Amino acid sequence: MIATAPVLLLVTLAAFMLVTLLPGDAVSALLASAEGLDPRVEESLRLQFGLDRPLPVRYVQWLGRLSVGDLGRSLLSRQPVLDTILARLPVTIILTAGAIFLSLAIGIPLGLLAGMRPNSLVDRFLSAFAALGVATPSFWLGILLGFVFAQSLGWLPSFGYRGPVENGFWLMAQHMLLPWLTLSAARIVEVVRQVRSGTVEIMTQDFIRTARAKGLPERMVVWKHALKNVLVPVITVTGLAVGHLLSGAVVVEVIFLLPGMGTLVVEAVLQRDFPVTQGVVLTGAVATIGASLMADALYGLLDPRIRYD
Repeated sequence: MIATAPVLLLVTLAAFMLVTLLPGDAVSALLASAEGLDPRVEESLRLQFGLDRPLPVRYVQWLGRLSVGDLGRSLLSRQPVLDTILARLPVTIILTAGAIFLSLAIGIPLGLLAGMRPNSLVDRFLSAFAALGVATPSFWLGILLGFVFAQSLGWLPSFGYRGPVENGFWLMAQHMLLPWLTLSAARIVEVVRQVRSGTVEIMTQDFIRTARAKGLPERMVVWKHALKNVLVPVITVTGLAVGHLLSGAVVVEVIFLLPGMGTLVVEAVLQRDFPVTQGVVLTGAVATIGASLMADALYGLLDPRIRYD
């Protein structure tokens, strides 16, 4: 936990510098459509935004506002950035959580199946499937799934979002299934590879031989004794994958027109809404760090040999 503090500080510095080093600034973005404006008005706005101060001073002041939850205001809507992000965040959380669930629900059984029968026909087929999954770009897969299951077969909606509170879980799931599959495809492949290699190694260990010698059913040997050890690297991959999923959510949300943080940051970048861009980047970084901390906490539950002081 203590080591997280300097990481968060570096994240804030990166988020601040990312927007600061972009061409232009908040005032130039605001006045992009204005023509023949009095230079004194532009100078007054720069003083109002504090852009006349040195960069370190502006960073410290921004950190002070950030410490009380003030991410600034959108240059376009003039709404607080925090409120804007909170309005879009549930969609991205549902998209990311669903992708993680699918990656584990599909990847773990397939990895166990391949690991229990190494070099078999099933193992080779899954290895080829994994190689294909790694080589498939998410944007192409999303377009393909939308064309097949939405346009050609008409089984699922091709775009849009329906909230679970207003419309119910099943209607929401119908709209989210294609985005979930698109975003989770690469993670499923990674989970299958991790579980497969871990199963092959674990099944040759002495404690597995002992469990079998006691007469335990093979199902109990696999699910109770082997799986707990296999899941340790899977938890690592899943915790680190949150950042990749959030970045992939940008593409998926644009393809399926989901009103989440991905489409929000694209709109903010195109419209040069610097405070919103900063807020989204910072929120994604904090979410990635939080997921890594949760993965570390789960280690002790899965492997009693791991302890944190």
